Amino acid sequence: NIWHTEKSIYIENIKNWIENGALDMYGNSPSIPNNKPEMKGVIAFASGNTSNSFNREGSRGTIIVPQNINTIDIWFAISDDLLPTNELTYNKIKISDNFLSFQNKPEQQLSLVSQPLLAPGYYLSETVEYYHYFTCDVSNLTSGDERFIKIYVKDDTNPLTEIPSNGSSYQVIRHFTFEIQ
Repeated sequence: NIWHTEKSIYIENIKNWIENGALDMYGNSPSIPNNKPEMKGVIAFASGNTSNSFNREGSRGTIIVPQNINTIDIWFAISDDLLPTNELTYNKIKISDNFLSFQNKPEQQLSLVSQPLLAPGYYLSETVEYYHYFTCDVSNLTSGDERFIKIYVKDDTNPLTEIPSNGSSYQVIRHFTFEIQ
């Protein structure tokens, strides 16, 4: 077998390749992958109150908003693999009464805080940082009205990220939904 007679040469070649930057076959240096930003949680409160979040249908389902509330603050926890969350850009939201129809809905600006709200995330066993929020007027909604949410953020490399996307699981879509009780 050629391996046994050439082993030291092969090992030396690999060491030299690594020491010279581990370039690919086109001479490009390796790069660190940069994943899209991803959702870590959504939580909602009566506006101005961050001590008692609204309940959900189940642990991760639709946010249930009491009927006597006029405005709500919806908070979003987002993570990025390389960029701090509070440095994400674009930061927009769309709200729709149909989970398949967002294209003609107006984009509105998400607010960003310097000190995050710490609260349970999508996986309730972990506490996550909520930097983004939106104040939503729900005074014209009545019992049973349901609204679906999408947010749009951008890191420094990837194209605009839509959360949840049309390919997201039903459970994530429900997590980004609120209903008037």
